[in-house]
Amino acid sequence: MQARARRTVVALAVGLTAALATGGCTAAEAPIPDGSARQEIGALSVAVPAEWQSVEGTTAKWPAGWADAELAAAQYVLIVSPEFGTAGAELGVSTFMAGAQIGGVDGYASQKSTDPEPTDTVGIARNNYTYTGTDGAEYEGIFWAAADPDTGITVALQLTGKTLPAELVDGIEASIRVVDAAAVTP
Repeated sequence: MQARARRTVVALAVGLTAALATGGCTAAEAPIPDGSARQEIGALSVAVPAEWQSVEGTTAKWPAGWADAELAAAQYVLIVSPEFGTAGAELGVSTFMAGAQIGGVDGYASQKSTDPEPTDTVGIARNNYTYTGTDGAEYEGIFWAAADPDTGITVALQLTGKTLPAELVDGIEASIRVVDAAAVTP
């Protein structure tokens, strides 16, 4: 009887240690790719390449972003919506896709979408798409909606470029976190 109780206590201790080690990842603990820096705006925390410069957003809903050069010469642009609502990641992607399909994005063609894969810290849904730029060329885009699993607070990001390197895409996606907007210092 004592041996079984001891095994139960040891199993609980191991389980608790594993839960503490893997759960509760904060923005500061989220992966930051080499050569990137963490940026926070509103409820959004994301790592972008350190040499990228801040750019003005296009609307009140999309107030900020970063690019690898001045906008006129940029190969890659990431714009963000740090307050995309409280409906969650899946509805966030659906909202983007619906708007893009009815003419919000010239030449929009969805290539692939993923459903959110919630974790203890964030659920991220994604839409890979192509579109026609103002120069008539085809470009790639990725739209992410990320939501806090407890509050539903949702943020959104769009990365665009002629061809998007997998390393850049993966690094940004792995670093996306939803943080307590009230705790973020402007």
